Amino acid sequence: MGERRDQEPGCPVGEAEARRLTCVLRESVEQVRAAVLVLAERVRAAHRGRVWIALGYPSFPVESACLSRSLSP
Repeated sequence: MGERRDQEPGCPVGEAEARRLTCVLRESVEQVRAAVLVLAERVRAAHRGRVWIALGYPSFPVESACLSRSLSP
């Protein structure tokens, strides 16, 4: 595997850069949260629509069912 330089401790950043990085991290967390909510709704919609029947499966995939339950808001 390649070397990961971003895992090495570096010089401390200044306050302005620390605030910028913190803001970027918060934005990224919010984007992930929003994506998870969209994914959960799509899994629930697939389950409500019983998509497995149209696709010829005997049941709803366990992974999707677990995901649907674990992502409930």
